[in-house]
Amino acid sequence: MTGSKAAIVIRCREVYWRIGRMQATKPTYTLGGPEVTEDLLMSMKVAMCVVIVVAVISGRVAVQSAHFLRAKTVAAADGKPRMQVTRVYSGSDGQTHAEPMDVKLSAPNQLGMEQSEELNAETTNFVRFPATFFEDWHCAHARRYVITLTGRGEAEIAGGRRIPMEPGRVVLFEDMTGRGHISRALTADWTAVFVQLTRNDEASRHTQYHSNMLSY
Repeated sequence: MTGSKAAIVIRCREVYWRIGRMQATKPTYTLGGPEVTEDLLMSMKVAMCVVIVVAVISGRVAVQSAHFLRAKTVAAADGKPRMQVTRVYSGSDGQTHAEPMDVKLSAPNQLGMEQSEELNAETTNFVRFPATFFEDWHCAHARRYVITLTGRGEAEIAGGRRIPMEPGRVVLFEDMTGRGHISRALTADWTAVFVQLTRNDEASRHTQYHSNMLSY
């Protein structure tokens, strides 16, 4: 029996014992109002046990959540906060795949800022998606970053894997061939910034981009 289950049993027994003593000493009671019968006392027992169960479970969930948040913080605070981009790309199998990559940063400048390599962008635009937004299988319309500002969306790729697009996540779409992916809105307040990389830059800097800016 786990600790939480044992705690529930012990506390319920205590409630039954205390209310049982009330039943043994006085068969009925009045609390300045309607008569308190044995049936009502039994209902009190059940209600108290329900409260105890909920309290124990809630405490257990709170403890587990704290452990999760602490573990997540430790992982993210290993030295300095990590910056990651999720790359969505076309595989040799004709399917779209995804992988996380760390952003490479320079040494701190005189202001203490660490920066990535600069990349030329052709266009940048803000987008607001309708709540019903859905685009079936398609290839990326351009090599672009999708940087979510509010709300949530997702891209579905090979094998049913879903890539979340939400605040704090940056996704680079470059699955220009093959089956592509599905895009859909998950909330009614999904907004994002699209950053299209310069077309003339794509072929010549594609390899250099991954080696200089991102690490697998």
